[in-house]
Amino acid sequence: MPPSGSLKIWLIKVAEPTPLDGQDVRLFRYGMLANHLVQAGHEVTWWHSTVHHQKKIQRYETTTTVAVSQRYTIIFLHAPRYTRSVSFRRVLNQALTAREFRLKATKIAPPDIIVCCLPPLELCREAIRYGMHKNIPVILDVQDLWPDAFLAFAPSFLRSVWKLFLTPWFRIVTYACRNATAITGTTDAFVSWARSYGRRSENPFDKSFPLAYQSKTPDRTSCEAAEKRWAECGLALHRDEFLACFFGLFGRHYEIELVIDAARRIRQSGRHCRFVLCGTGEKLEHYKKLAAGCDAILFPGWVGEADIWTLLQKSSVGLCPYRTSATLSKNIPNKPIEYFSAGLPVVSSLEGELKQLLTHYRCGLTYPPGDGEQLIKHLVALYDNPMLRKTLSHNAAELFRTRFAAETVYADMARHIETIALQ
Repeated sequence: MPPSGSLKIWLIKVAEPTPLDGQDVRLFRYGMLANHLVQAGHEVTWWHSTVHHQKKIQRYETTTTVAVSQRYTIIFLHAPRYTRSVSFRRVLNQALTAREFRLKATKIAPPDIIVCCLPPLELCREAIRYGMHKNIPVILDVQDLWPDAFLAFAPSFLRSVWKLFLTPWFRIVTYACRNATAITGTTDAFVSWARSYGRRSENPFDKSFPLAYQSKTPDRTSCEAAEKRWAECGLALHRDEFLACFFGLFGRHYEIELVIDAARRIRQSGRHCRFVLCGTGEKLEHYKKLAAGCDAILFPGWVGEADIWTLLQKSSVGLCPYRTSATLSKNIPNKPIEYFSAGLPVVSSLEGELKQLLTHYRCGLTYPPGDGEQLIKHLVALYDNPMLRKTLSHNAAELFRTRFAAETVYADMARHIETIALQ
């Protein structure tokens, strides 16, 4: 350690909630990692965006620096707001966010180490350039396989043309992966993907750290307020009923249509169940119209940490209705981990890493993407067989405790950052 025992650490990650976004905010990977680093005595600067990705609103109208605590600062880089996650406006936002970082980074004291999330790509390039210029180690933390993920949006007959169009992004990811001091990622497959792009040899500092979840019980007042909010939404959590829950952005990544159809048909079969689909997004109104007239489905909108916790405790199953994706199949997303934290069985459409996990640990069921009949079959099996549900629930809770508890995962990641900074 330096004489003071403290490192100056920059975290670069946009599109996550921050502790400044409200009293009842649920933190993700970088929010929890920042807290662990601060608790370990380090000085953390989190480079973020003025745009709140989930709510699609501007937090500030100019680049703004806010002190969370004495050793913890967030710099919100200003760029234009976007309303769709996949759009030209978002591409523009990311390019201008990277430019703003380049301008602002030279005006403050340099750190001892940088941890930069991939994506977005332009910010990764700027972080690597800055680190190389200042001789500062940069850890590239892979959380999504950009630009590979975008090839899935193109019809097969246009894929080669689309790949040519994305050539600048492929060059950026190759540059970033080749020149990073170390690669981390949410799975071994993600780390291997980055090594392949960077044509990197084996490096002991390249290591995976899964997404993790902080399972903490909100205070009694917050829980009571959350239960009241649920009651106002028409959901009485004190009742003993089968609840299927979902949390996320209603965009192109999910097959919510299948869930809505499953809810209708299971209710029509005489089984009393509720499907609580939480979140916002560009397709929310479309799904509300699709579900009109079905009292088994509830859309409560964006919900806070206490709302999530209280709903998870009463739910019977967590839903992961992803569309097919070669990139997602290499990952274990945050959503199932959140369900595991409450001991919920997971019903998922993802092949690959998550399917292997659910099968090996017997903590959930997988249906083929687009197969509504199999989705219904799995949900009915869980509804009709409480002992099956209890077994899967126990296994999910145990898996979370041993592999995905944030207190363990991010403490390990914090030590890994320290080791690389002091090499």
